[in-house]
Amino acid sequence: VGLSADGSGRPIDQVHALQIGARVANAPVLTLNEVTLGAGTVGGSLIGFGRVGEVAGRQVAHLLAGESAQQVGQLALRATRTAVDERALVRWKIPLGRVPADVEVIHRVPSLWREFRGQVLATMAAFAVLLAVVALMLAERRRRRRAERVAQHQLATLARLERSAAMGQLSASLAHELNQPLGALTNYAIGATKLMNQASPPLDKVAQALRAIAENGQRAVEVMERVRLLFSGDGRASTVIDLCRLVDETVTLVRPEAARRRVELMLELHKPVPTLRGDAVQLQQMLLNLLLNGLDACEGKPQGRVFVRLQAQAGGLALAVCDNGSGIPPSLLPQIFEPFFTTKATGMGMGLVMVRRTLQAHGGRVWAEQQPGGGTAMQVWLPAGNEASEAP
Repeated sequence: VGLSADGSGRPIDQVHALQIGARVANAPVLTLNEVTLGAGTVGGSLIGFGRVGEVAGRQVAHLLAGESAQQVGQLALRATRTAVDERALVRWKIPLGRVPADVEVIHRVPSLWREFRGQVLATMAAFAVLLAVVALMLAERRRRRRAERVAQHQLATLARLERSAAMGQLSASLAHELNQPLGALTNYAIGATKLMNQASPPLDKVAQALRAIAENGQRAVEVMERVRLLFSGDGRASTVIDLCRLVDETVTLVRPEAARRRVELMLELHKPVPTLRGDAVQLQQMLLNLLLNGLDACEGKPQGRVFVRLQAQAGGLALAVCDNGSGIPPSLLPQIFEPFFTTKATGMGMGLVMVRRTLQAHGGRVWAEQQPGGGTAMQVWLPAGNEASEAP
């Protein structure tokens, strides 16, 4: 409010002088003058000269009105407010918590928490919810992966059981099929021995017998290898498959069983058909399941017939296994591919499940239709040249 002079005699106002002093001070600077609050001082119990002027004006008015000086009283310079400058508190590292609650704080330092507390709390809550959701998703992902591993293991076990059941049904037929080349081996060997015991053995006939022995031995080996692969599930490697040959071999494998059940087994191959990539053992098991289901449906029926047709269709291969058996009621058709659903007294309800999973793994599909004259047609479609995915 007044003027002073610096060391060189230049006039300087009190506020400017206080700013210079507070800037170089080594301790907090308190003030009693409200005008100097914010000039680098911490604050204090301040006298507001504007308020003092109002009081003085009223006292003068009373004096002019004729009141005595004793009545008016002496002008008291008392503090009119208590305030601190938060910028100075920050400079001197004075915690705001040490300031009494009734003290006014001016020039507050911007604070994200102070100015946007609601938004910060909402953001923190949103992040907490997001983290909880992510944690739940990760836990669910781990649980699902564990469940998938368990399911894959169970399906693989069921696949082996299905193969075992199929091999049990075909055991008599396989014994019959092996009996033919083995019996021929014995007969040719006996005949060759007799020829060699002659005084002048006919070597050309002996050579024929030896060739026949080799051919029948190879035939027996092929039958056993086919059965071994089908039973063990080896051969998971993806290879180029001639589906015509695979269907022909599988039908040949089942034909003795069909004859034993007095069911006519017919095969129709519309060549040429494109090749595909996949697991030959799984595809053979798929077809074997469909063929055995057809034989079961025709069991005990006069003139039972199972018809197999393979042809190229719509960029892929269409395979149909049709029977004229008892058929499946239309209401049950949507359920036949569900796990553990079966219409057989001794069925496991997994054969058609494995058929569908095998075809899905090879990019194909399967569905069932009713035959116009009775029976069921199992329709299969496989894309040509596809790559099989991981085996179930």
